Amino acid sequence: MMHFKSNKSPKAWRAGAAALVFGALAACDPVPTGDTTCESPAACEIIALTAEGMRTNIGKNYGGGVVLRNARALGQTLLVDVSLPLSSAAFELPIGQRIIKDFGKNLADGFCGGEFADEFFDMGGVLRGRGFSKDNKLVADQVIRSCGRQ
Repeated sequence: MMHFKSNKSPKAWRAGAAALVFGALAACDPVPTGDTTCESPAACEIIALTAEGMRTNIGKNYGGGVVLRNARALGQTLLVDVSLPLSSAAFELPIGQRIIKDFGKNLADGFCGGEFADEFFDMGGVLRGRGFSKDNKLVADQVIRSCGRQ
């Protein structure tokens, strides 16, 4: 039996293991389809930087067990994947359906609270949110094109 010595604390090891798990979940996300063209190269550059910045929060619990899984740019679309705290079977129940219905609104509310959200949409950016059940099934896939502030 081999033994390894490390200067890292058990807490650091758990944090590293958690990062690996979330990375594995992100790698298992179904490959998104959709338009990846860029009508505005500047917009696509900003969206890519936004996704890159969001990826620093992968694994963050935003409350109620909603955890950021991944963020990536697909052309002028910012794709945000989150884990939701219910099984796919629970999303078939009326309350689960209500949660799915509110998923896009809640995502938009969070995103639109940011300083540059209106400019993001004005330049042609699109926010696409996908929610995955705790058993890793895609249960929500919604597209947001504005903050609704006209």
